[in-house]
This record gives sequence, C-alpha cells and structure tokens, in this order.
Amino acid sequence: MILEGGVNMIEVVNGIIISDKKVLLCEKNGILIFPGGKKEPGENDERCLRREVKEETGSNITKIEKLFCEESGISPSSIRKIEVKAYLITIDREPRTQKGDSIKKIKWVEKTEFAELVISTTTKKILKKLIKEKML
Repeated sequence: MILEGGVNMIEVVNGIIISDKKVLLCEKNGILIFPGGKKEPGENDERCLRREVKEETGSNITKIEKLFCEESGISPSSIRKIEVKAYLITIDREPRTQKGDSIKKIKWVEKTEFAELVISTTTKKILKKLIKEKML
C-alpha cells in the first residue's frame, strides 16, 4: 500500500497466544517475536494470520479476537510505515517449529522473564499493553 508522499505501508499481523499467564514467542534471527508476519497482496488479516501461524508453529487457529493496532512509524531500513495489528488467538495443538521455516525456537514466556530476553521493539510494546490490561 502506498501512502501520501510515496511512503510504503507494510501491514503486519501478530497472533497473541496466552496460556497460564505465559505468552508464546518465536525466535527469529536471535530475536523473540509473536507468531505472524506481513500480509501478502490481496490477503486480509485473518487469512494472513492463519497462514503465518500454520507455517511457523504447525498449529491451526481456532479463535481470533482483534486486540489493537500499533503503528510502528517509519522503518529505519527504508521509507516504509509499519502498521502492526495484534490478535488474541487460540490454537488447536501445542506449537512446534517447522522444518524449513525461519523460526528456530518456540517458547512459552512469563512476564518475569521479559527483562532478560532479547525481544523485538514492537513485541515489547505489545507485551506492555498486555500487562497493562492485566492479560499477563
């Protein structure tokens, strides 16, 4: 999507999975993130999220509830504005890394562990909102 001034918009959807006050995070390139990713052309949020969660965890989504939208501003690597939408989801099985995917590790994390982990900036913002809303 192209915005005013020729700025490119990247739309990203994240799946927030919470179980027993722990949140599921995936390790990609040494950084922890939520399962999810960029929308492909013609894809809506739900379709993208279902595809990404299946690719990254092998799990199917059984329930989706929109939480909020987080604008991350301009990407430092290019003239792109990033819009991140967070969805609370449930899945049908215990998540596992998938052969051939860029996700190298999947882990359940408690909020007491956040400070000692390498977590993406956007993921940290979402985690703070989840804590503020007493979801974690």
